[in-house]
Order: sequence, then C-alpha cells, then structure tokens
Amino acid sequence: MIMSASKQAGTQQTKRAIKDAGFSLIEIAVVLAISAAIGLAIWSILPKLRGSITADTSRAALLEAQQALDGFVTRNHRLPCPATAAGGVENCGAGAVLVGTFPYSTLGLSGGVNLRYGAYQNTNGNPVLDANLTRQAARFVPLSPAPLVSGINGLDFCAGIKNAVSNATPTLQAGATNVPIAYALAHPGANGVFENLNATASGFELAAQAVSNSYDDKVITAGLSELFGRLDCPERLSHAEGAARAAFAAYDVNRNALMYQDFRVFAVRARTNTRNFAIAKFAIATADLAIAVATQVTAVALAAAVAPAAAPTIAGAALAVTAAVAAEVLAAAAVGLTQVALDKEIDQKNRADTFLVNTTALYLKAFTDATAIKNKGLLP
Repeated sequence: MIMSASKQAGTQQTKRAIKDAGFSLIEIAVVLAISAAIGLAIWSILPKLRGSITADTSRAALLEAQQALDGFVTRNHRLPCPATAAGGVENCGAGAVLVGTFPYSTLGLSGGVNLRYGAYQNTNGNPVLDANLTRQAARFVPLSPAPLVSGINGLDFCAGIKNAVSNATPTLQAGATNVPIAYALAHPGANGVFENLNATASGFELAAQAVSNSYDDKVITAGLSELFGRLDCPERLSHAEGAARAAFAAYDVNRNALMYQDFRVFAVRARTNTRNFAIAKFAIATADLAIAVATQVTAVALAAAVAPAAAPTIAGAALAVTAAVAAEVLAAAAVGLTQVALDKEIDQKNRADTFLVNTTALYLKAFTDATAIKNKGLLP
C-alpha cells in the first residue's frame, strides 16, 4: 500500500516531535553509565571520608586534653595522676597507676571521650632528686647565702623533668624504641579499641605511627626534652640560678666589707691608744721638765748660799732642764703625729662604714631579686 504524501509528512513530523521532546536511548545509556561511575567513586571514598572525619574528631579531643594538661601544670606545678575509675577523677593515692584513663573531671573537661593517659613517675626520697612528675616536690634549690623562701612552683616541675632525663631507667616510654616521654594521650580511633602498644600496661605508640587496617589509634606524646623546652625551662632555670649566684656574690662582697669595717674599727682603737699613750708621755715629760726646773731653782738658791761649791749642782740642773725640754718637745711632736694618724684612721673607718652600707644594700637587692625570680616560676 502506498502511503499518501500527506500521511508520510505527518509521520515524519511526529518523529521529529518525539525526538525534540526527550533523550535518545543512547543518551540515556550514557547518562546512566556516568551516574554509575560517580556512584562507585563516591562509594569507594566514603570509608576514607569517614576515617578523615574520625581522625579530625580524635585529634581535636587529644589537643583539647593536651591544652588542659599544660594549663594544669602551670597552675599546680605537676601533671595530674591518671584516673583509675569512672568519673574522670585523678587517683594519686592508693591504687595509683602509671597509665590509666584521662582525668577529665579533675581538669574541668566534660567526659564522653575514652582517652588513655600516662604520666612519668619515678619517686625519690630526696626531693632534689625526685622525678615523679605527678607530685609536687621542692626540687629546685639554687645555691644561695640564705634559703630563697617560696612555695613549690613551676621551676620545681622543671627540675623534676631534668631529674627524669637523668634517670637511667625511664618509667614511661613510647614506640618500639622505648623513647622516654613525660606524658602521653591516646584515642582509640573509629573502632573504639586501643591497639598495638596502646593496649599494653605501660606503653604507647609514637605519634607518627602509621594508620593501617589493624591500627587507627591517634596518639599525642610529650617527650621529656620537648616538654622541658616548651615550658621554657632552660631559660627560666638558668635565670633563677644566675640570680641566686649573683646574690651569693653580693653576699661575699658584703662579708668582706663587714670584715674590712671591723678591721678599721680595730685600727681606730689602736691609733686612739697610741695617741693616748703619746699624751701620757707628754704629760710625763712636762712633769719631768717641771721637776728639772725646780731642781735648777734649788741649785741656784744653794749657789747663792755656798758660792763655789754649788757650781756643779747648778750645771747638772741646767742639763736636766735642757733634757726635760727636749723630751717634752719630742712628746708633743709624738702627740701631733699620733693625732694625724688617728684622724686618717677615722677617715678610713668612715669610708669603710659607707662601703659596708652600700654593699649591704646591694646584697639585699640581689637577694630580693633572686627570691622574686624563683617565686615567679613559670608565670609570664
């Protein structure tokens, strides 16, 4: 049957209308293929996205805990003890452990995150050698002429870290190589289970431990030297030690000034005695002169009564007067010289007094400054 021209034209118009109104089967197939590929790609990266989100959450929890620990150290001059029971309260008494759970309640944080926490502990009966970072101890005792009276502060904590570095057998370690650490925090990751060394009684994995199919924990550790530097312990300890030694040096100068002043007091007394002795000798010489003059007067009187026979007596009396005058002149000169020496000694003693006053003020200021620096601890 031959289709009429009008009917063929209508059929072609209908096909064009259907084509213009939607997609062809080929186009639909292409779209479905692309959609499937995108879906597969999204499905493959979803676990990684979930892992990334979990990692960010665990890292944020660890950083918050670390900041709380640093603040606790500044306020309390020690690390908190691990918690051993529900509630997040530190346990530093009976049943205290090296590694336990994070004491979030003691640090003023909300609970809900299961963090593993350990702190370096190595107690010594001598506070100066103690390395238990969870207890307060008067470890920092700088050389000083008198005790720098102050309470326990951050410098004692710094000294505790130094003691821990010196210990031959570290009590808290991380990684397979047993790196000594001050404290560690571990998050169990997405599966909520601690793995590898984080599941042991006293160890932690290193923070750089790679994530694998069998390990997704997140760890933050603070090495002993790292924490020592982060708290600015080297500069603060050296500053406090230097101030204490400066106070001791000022003390030594003050002690020398005190001994010098004592010597000058003794010298003034000696010069005073010498001057007084010279005055006494002058008095004796004056008395001798008076006696000599009296003797000469008597000899002259006798000469008047018995002329020739008294001549030797008069000559002897004259010589005695001359000698007495010479002795009195010498005694007077001695008094003058000893007075000059005494005046000089008094002047030196006055200078010694002034020097002692100045050195005493210097020592007191140096001691006050050293005490203030020690009392400052880790405060800004």
